Amino acid sequence: MFKKTLLWIAVLVYSFNLSGCFLIIPAVICVVGGAAIGVGTATWMSDKLVEQVPYGYDKTVQASRDGVSDMKMAVIKETDTDTLTQISCKYDDGRTVWINVAKSSPKVSRIEVRVGAWGGKADATKVLDAILNHLK
Repeated sequence: MFKKTLLWIAVLVYSFNLSGCFLIIPAVICVVGGAAIGVGTATWMSDKLVEQVPYGYDKTVQASRDGVSDMKMAVIKETDTDTLTQISCKYDDGRTVWINVAKSSPKVSRIEVRVGAWGGKADATKVLDAILNHLK
């Protein structure tokens, strides 16, 4: 019985392989899946605001902390290195806010702001404006 079942499976696989269907189905699945992943990544990147500012790294990090404080957001986590600070906090409606401050050069820093997983560009602009107000 086992040999007959195995023989039927082998015949089906062989016939699909000869007709080309065996290769087409996995290819279609890969293309559709890859397109869905690509769309998600493009949305994630497009909702993140990036701004280069002509201020030193330490001053920009402090301005980010002050901007978050002005908006009365609770800081969840802050991670610091010599060239990158990541601040995570909660927006008033419960969405997570991610702020990255990176050192580009001694007098130039890059600020990245993202609010929520989908479509928080308007709120990210408010957070970025609060940070930039402290750099003036």
